[in-house]
Amino acid sequence: MSPSNKTIITMERSAKRIIKTALKIVNLILCITGIAILLYSVWMIVVILMKDRKYFFLSWFLWATFATGTMFCFTSCIGYVAAVTRCRIFLTPYIVSISLLILMEILIIGDISLNNKWDRDFPKDPSHRFDDFVDFVEDNSCIFKLLAFLIFLVQVTGCGLAMALRLVRARARSYLDDDANQVSAGLPFLARDIGPTNPYVM
Repeated sequence: MSPSNKTIITMERSAKRIIKTALKIVNLILCITGIAILLYSVWMIVVILMKDRKYFFLSWFLWATFATGTMFCFTSCIGYVAAVTRCRIFLTPYIVSISLLILMEILIIGDISLNNKWDRDFPKDPSHRFDDFVDFVEDNSCIFKLLAFLIFLVQVTGCGLAMALRLVRARARSYLDDDANQVSAGLPFLARDIGPTNPYVM
């Protein structure tokens, strides 16, 4: 292995450690966010069961919140495993799932920003949990805007780190393949079968 390739591989190993650590932190934040959303959905389940049990299966907002929290937790688990193993099998689904989350959030934010009557686009929630949530968000709009921006930033960072980790892994493998080709080219006789020098010796 040439000294330049050794230096490059050493630098890439250091970069891998930094990216892995950052990706673990990002997925920890996403997991905490998912758990918080799930706890909120569990609280809504308790409230609905205590007050209006008949709306338990009819509340679309309840199940949408539960599904969102589950997706956050599932994505963060895949991302953590991808950060530990650096395996393409986990990196690719993580990038796809977090990209879908980002795209969905961009569409929702765009609809809310451009449409003054965005709440009419959603179906009526018979349990009125959605209306209570909207009122709570409007009363604490600054805090929710900051939280939404931070979560969005964390997701974009996680997607970028996963792409960088996959790129670094691919480049390190290409350098190793180049070194193997150089070794085989420098020792051409190793690739040949050398027969016996004496043709009469079996």
